[in-house]
Amino acid sequence: MDIVNTPALSIMLFLLEERHGELSAEAALTTLKKPPFRFHHKIELSSKNCRGQIKTVARQDFYITSPEYPLVSVCPVHYGKEHLRFNIFVKNFAKMMAFYRNILGQDVQSLKPGFCLFNVYSQPGLDIQLALKHSDRIIPRPVKSGFLHFKVKNVQELEPFLCQQIKRLGDNELVTCDPEGNIIILEEMEPVCTDNRTDIDDMDLDDVCSMFSVDFADETDRKSVV
Repeated sequence: MDIVNTPALSIMLFLLEERHGELSAEAALTTLKKPPFRFHHKIELSSKNCRGQIKTVARQDFYITSPEYPLVSVCPVHYGKEHLRFNIFVKNFAKMMAFYRNILGQDVQSLKPGFCLFNVYSQPGLDIQLALKHSDRIIPRPVKSGFLHFKVKNVQELEPFLCQQIKRLGDNELVTCDPEGNIIILEEMEPVCTDNRTDIDDMDLDDVCSMFSVDFADETDRKSVV
């Protein structure tokens, strides 16, 4: 059984197969097969047919440019909406799902064993999503150059759910980590009065990256996960 060490964050584009004058799934996949991208790993989704035979029904290929950056994947769709999905590979699925429920202030839209999906934003033809994925064969690690940015009402209401240090980047922006060390930026839409808010040290993003330092494993292996 192959074990994959991988950046925790990946960016997944679900694009229509054919688009006149716009980016199609085929064109995006062609780009990913050229430098500076290189194949990292694949995930095959399987199901049993009526005869009890296991059949692969979908495959997701992930590509990488650097261990410090998120993975990228392109998935063709035949019709309907396109999706921009930020996927986080997780170790503790239940804990991470509860954390992002509180950050987003909403319940999951789709829930399966080891997988959940939040629909963060919708407009005609496009959904922006956050997904969490757990697999015993995947060992995720935080990325150093790539952070998710969330708009929240105010951080003070979230402090009971935040398990890591909170540092202020600016008047309305703060930085912390999720339970597995992925750096996230929180933008307060309704910050509390300065006199009433919890004292939080000011830092710049370079200081934050040093504080939440990450060791990167060798990326020479290319694996498949079924």
